[in-house]
This record gives sequence, structure tokens and C-alpha cells, in this order.
Amino acid sequence: MIKGVIFDFGGVVGYGRKKNLHSIVADKVGVSEAVFQSFIDLYYDRSLKGLITRREFFTVIAKEFGFSTKEIEKKYEEALKVQIRIRKPVIALAKKLRGKGYAIAMVSDVGTITAHYLHRNGVYSFFDPLILSSEVKSVKPTRKIYELALRKMNLKGKECVFVDDHEYCLAGARRTGMNTVLFKDVKQLERDLRALGVK
Repeated sequence: MIKGVIFDFGGVVGYGRKKNLHSIVADKVGVSEAVFQSFIDLYYDRSLKGLITRREFFTVIAKEFGFSTKEIEKKYEEALKVQIRIRKPVIALAKKLRGKGYAIAMVSDVGTITAHYLHRNGVYSFFDPLILSSEVKSVKPTRKIYELALRKMNLKGKECVFVDDHEYCLAGARRTGMNTVLFKDVKQLERDLRALGVK
């Protein structure tokens, strides 16, 4: 029997516009996306894993491109406002399921910059537990991040459904015994959840 549904953020609950976050910031900094991306790749990966703080991330970029840390922080804040969108129908579905007694959680790979922005804007407030890669220092599809969610929910893998838009992330969840749904759109998600007995 399913007792909990675990959502990914990027690509499921939220999505980005076609131009990615770092491309928007590259424009604001005045360099090409390729130059900016090649510099930040290592630091962004470390941010996802919680190995570098938000301030350290901004500082290293500021030093490389000749800005103050505060200026880079502002550029990222402006870019996040433009880039991130929330899928309201997915939030509505999650609320409906919670109202029916299902535990509603989130497991998401997210860097410290985006996590801070989403925390501050109340996007995460509905999900409990909230397992973010940059806070738990573990990324999908490693087993640890899924098992942490199960422990905090006090549920077994077979009692949960994990929803993600990437198959490799679902494969990691299945290794813990979770049921999975590959997200394409909200109607399809509702159908697939019903097929698993989630109504």
C-alpha cells in the first residue's frame, strides 16, 4: 500500500525557461555562455554536493570576472526570478494527496544558490521531509539520498512513489524498493499514480 509520494523539484514541481540560469548570468557579466560555463562547472558541481557555500560560490565568480561578491549575488537573484517557474497543477495535486493522508516529500539535486532562493520564497514549505543534495551532501542516484528520505518518512521503499523527470534518478530510487513514475506532464502523472493505487 502506498503511503507517501516523493517529488523531484527541477522538471517536475518547477521548471526553467529555455535559457538556463548560468547563461542568463553570463549575459549579465558580459561574457559568453561557453566561457562562463567552463569556469563555473567545477564550482557548481561542488555547490550541488554542499561542498562550497553560497557565499564562496559568489566570491570565486566575482574574483574571476571583476565584480564584487554582492554584485554577483544580485545578478544571480535577478536571473533566478526570470528563470524559475512553478508548475501550479503539480503543487495542487500534491496538496490534494496530502489532504487524503499521503506523506508528501521532496528529494532534489540543487545547488546552494537555488536552494536559498526557493527556501526564501516559500517554495519548499509544503514538502516534509525536504531532502536537498546541497544540504545532505549526497546527489541522485546514490542510494543514500533516497534512504534518508525513507528514514525521515518512517516508510519502506515499497510504500512510496518517487516522481522524477530523469530515468537515471528513478533507477536509483528503485534500488531502495520504491515505486517510480517518470514525469512527462500532470495528467500523465495522475494516471500513473492511480495505476499504482494512489487516488
